[in-house]
Amino acid sequence: MATSLYDMSIPSYLQVLGAARGFMRKGAEHCAEHGLDPGELVEASLREDMLPFRFQVISICHHSLGAIRGIQEGVFTPPPPMTYCACWA
Repeated sequence: MATSLYDMSIPSYLQVLGAARGFMRKGAEHCAEHGLDPGELVEASLREDMLPFRFQVISICHHSLGAIRGIQEGVFTPPPPMTYCACWA
């Protein structure tokens, strides 16, 4: 029985993107309800030696949506600079 690359990868990437969308939406709602600046949370790190949350979101985007696009195009490249994410394009 053959298994396609699509079946082995795309559903997982889509699940990760959906989960990220969900927790980011909840985070935005939390900020709105409590009068918090989302920009502060985006730039926050859990530890001094950890990159900010913004980088974590970019990584999710690159390693899921970027992987889907890489499979479609047959090319997967290193992540762009930390200030840009392919899913914004």
